[in-house]
Amino acid sequence: MSVKMHLLGVTLAAVLGSGACAPLPQSAAGSERRATLLVENNNWADMNVYLVRDGMKTRVGNVPSLSRSVFVLSDAMVGGAAELRLLADPIGSSQVFVSQPIHVQPGQQVRFRLENNVNLSSYSVF
Repeated sequence: MSVKMHLLGVTLAAVLGSGACAPLPQSAAGSERRATLLVENNNWADMNVYLVRDGMKTRVGNVPSLSRSVFVLSDAMVGGAAELRLLADPIGSSQVFVSQPIHVQPGQQVRFRLENNVNLSSYSVF
């Protein structure tokens, strides 16, 4: 019986601990005016997603193949007149997608759709 209790405890700890690594939900405290990035990865490869602001590349996160993730963008990355680009780097491939310059303000959502041919990927700001 102690083995069952131990396994139950380990399983419960794993389930509760996995939420600590998840991206913040859009309804998190203080995020009402925060910009968000919704990434829909339709590519067969997992994608590392970056924001490039004034030539400086900052990793936002990883989006597994055939899934979607939402990331809350830091206030330092959005707003103002600085040039902001989206960059998607498929794991295991040398092909990279870089967007044209976009302007994102607090409270807006950027939707980034990654296709199997990354050159056909798209993005929009709402």
